[in-house]
Amino acid sequence: MVATKDRTIPTRGGDAYGYSVKGGVRLFKRTLVALTAAGLAVPAGTAGAVAIAGVASHHADNREGLDGDGKLRCEKGAFPFDFAAAPTFADIGKAVYAVDDNTVSLDNSGGTRLRAGTLEGFEDGLIWIRV
Repeated sequence: MVATKDRTIPTRGGDAYGYSVKGGVRLFKRTLVALTAAGLAVPAGTAGAVAIAGVASHHADNREGLDGDGKLRCEKGAFPFDFAAAPTFADIGKAVYAVDDNTVSLDNSGGTRLRAGTLEGFEDGLIWIRV
């Protein structure tokens, strides 16, 4: 429906969101987090995950809980991650894909990996990606 008056809505920076954690799962701080189709947080690289949520802002241990018992805040931004194969400067700006919760790759493995972000740059011996 077309607006007929000013809207009063909340705003946010869009760089952090909270998710419920899947039961039986442990997520480590500053690792890549994926979501299931039900919107539950799991480590990136988990079979059946449908999207990358971001990077865990804290440790979340729901190994003894049921789906949704644990909560996790995920951040977006630039973070350093390990690469499965070393990229070059020519790869800056290319898409990167989650191999697991700590490793990314330029290889999408035939479409089976979730896009984690974009290769942002190199600094101080680290490889940075924009999640």
